[in-house]
Amino acid sequence: CGAIVLATGGVYYRWALTAEVYSFHNLLLAVGLWCTISITNKGARFLLAGCLLGTSLAVHWVSAGFLLPLLAAILCTAEIDVSGPSGQKRDTRRVFLDRPVRPIDQKDIALLLTGIAIPLCFFYGAMLLLARTEPVLNWGNPADLQRLWWHFTARQYQTNLMTVTGPDLISSVWNNLFLWIREFHFLGFPIALWGWVLIGRRLRLWFWGWMGGAAVNFVFAVVQSAA
Repeated sequence: CGAIVLATGGVYYRWALTAEVYSFHNLLLAVGLWCTISITNKGARFLLAGCLLGTSLAVHWVSAGFLLPLLAAILCTAEIDVSGPSGQKRDTRRVFLDRPVRPIDQKDIALLLTGIAIPLCFFYGAMLLLARTEPVLNWGNPADLQRLWWHFTARQYQTNLMTVTGPDLISSVWNNLFLWIREFHFLGFPIALWGWVLIGRRLRLWFWGWMGGAAVNFVFAVVQSAA
């Protein structure tokens, strides 16, 4: 239901028709998180999840802010059967998507981190090499390690972020809340609250993980729009 609401919402539809990276970035995040949650006996799924999440970081690295609490919650629920409706302790005889489940071990985490590192090193390394050819589109001109670091840390935006005032933040909060109301109307908020309650009752770590991710996402949206 949530996916259908987002897919038919005005904001997602508008950005899907715009020449920007946000729709592709959301797709990478969604598939990467799905691969992480879909725990099977195949450790390669964690490598694939890491590659997808690492590519999303290369597209828009600020997603690390709301990826970290989600990944922490997912990886800390290794002893929970995510296929069960009530979050009971895992029974090895139970299955997830008709396949045997198993706890997440250190090898899985290593594969996940390796998958994240591969696209980051590839894309930023390619950016460093291609910037030296002085292409027509050369945002930030990351032709050396210092300028590459400036590009990675969004140095060109830091001046605007440091000039944000209190009234700007308050106005941005109200504007973002108005966008939420216009997108989901008043019916969407009780449904979302009901979903939060269900998650909190069944999987407490996942509740705080999603809450942390949503909070970081909202704070970034407020500060970014205020700047």
